[in-house]
Amino acid sequence: MELTPSYIKPLYYSNAPVINPQRWKDAVRAFDNGDYMESLRALLDYINPALLKGKALHQPFELVYPHGSTVVNLSLDKDIFRIKASFLRLPDKHKVPLMRKAAEQNFYPLTLTQIRYHEEDGGVLCFEYQTHLNLTQPNKIHAVIKEACIYADEMDDEYIKRYGATRFRKPIITPLDEADLDKAVRRLKKALADAFRYIRYFEAKRWDSYLFDTIINTLYCIVDQVYVNGVLRTSIEKQIRFLRFDKDTAFQDKLGYGVRFLKKLDATPVEDIQKDLYLITKLINTKYRPSHKMILTRLQGEAHKIAADFEEKNFINAFYQLRFLFQDLLYTYNLDTSLWHKLTDALSQAAGVPWEQGATILRQSFEDFLAEEENQRNTEKSKKKGFFARLFS
Repeated sequence: MELTPSYIKPLYYSNAPVINPQRWKDAVRAFDNGDYMESLRALLDYINPALLKGKALHQPFELVYPHGSTVVNLSLDKDIFRIKASFLRLPDKHKVPLMRKAAEQNFYPLTLTQIRYHEEDGGVLCFEYQTHLNLTQPNKIHAVIKEACIYADEMDDEYIKRYGATRFRKPIITPLDEADLDKAVRRLKKALADAFRYIRYFEAKRWDSYLFDTIINTLYCIVDQVYVNGVLRTSIEKQIRFLRFDKDTAFQDKLGYGVRFLKKLDATPVEDIQKDLYLITKLINTKYRPSHKMILTRLQGEAHKIAADFEEKNFINAFYQLRFLFQDLLYTYNLDTSLWHKLTDALSQAAGVPWEQGATILRQSFEDFLAEEENQRNTEKSKKKGFFARLFS
């Protein structure tokens, strides 16, 4: 293998609501000043501008917005703010084991919301949370809404498959046109075919760390396409979490599970794959919005290892370190469009070229990125110093 693996740049940047960072600052400032209603208004506007479009937010209020097949209800009455995300209708059978499972998940993994049962419409499961208006701190409320939306997306498939539950409503989706759908399937198949070539090569060499990198990077490459949804997205994200964070499974066993997962995905009929390729209406972007400090810390933590690889001329290792770093940033964070394009363009340019060339392309982008983040961080510090200097002069 003389050339670096391919990379498939996503067809679309994002399908999530476009946030306005200034509104987050407005929400925090208003809360700190005791203007809790204005803080809540700014926070909801930050989460999704469409929520308040054409609406005047006065108590009492009720806002209803879809997130996939979940219906999220946000309301305020008598200074009590409530969040209710209806996501499943219960079946006639298997109610007891289903409710037992919901009770387990209320202990873990849920940390803020709780799953509750309501009798209306034959029985509905909802994620719920409520608090007093003066306790609607923006970080907390944002985390609550995000938790409800994330786990509603992730848990519904298990409840449907194991217990016969049905979705609360059909998701509002935008199908891909025929040309994009065909392109999406071909790109997915190409990513898998390329992965298997490198898997066979690294297995023969017994280079297990690169085998692991190949599996993870392939999953990142597929799931980072915003049109990948439904069971396909849920299964891939579950596999990513298992491979990266499960501490009870031996590394060699993880490799076996990962390769078998890719083979199972490759064997999935095209018609079944196409069912999960579409754009979907969302209430909230479930990825983290990172600060410059957060990204800078992450980059600085990798700089020494990357420099050491180049010094030792270990270009394969340098390439995989950088590729994983870039793809993990794309997968984990809600990046602005300019940064997203810089990362995906660098990954595209570094694909299908000799290892040294590919590693060098990514390293140059890494160093440019690092310098840019340092400049942004220094600018933020200067603004804060300037503010306090004026305050105490």
